Amino acid sequence: ERADVDRITAAARAALGPEAFAEAFAEGTRLPPEEAAHRARTEPT
Repeated sequence: ERADVDRITAAARAALGPEAFAEAFAEGTRLPPEEAAHRARTEPT
């Protein structure tokens, strides 16, 4: 499981670039769990 998280995180960081990834990650840590789940279900990837 941890290897999957690391792989997906590395791919997201590579796709977004380090600054955009850091901003998106910080935004995600501030979301309430319900909002994070809603976004995961409704926003395109």
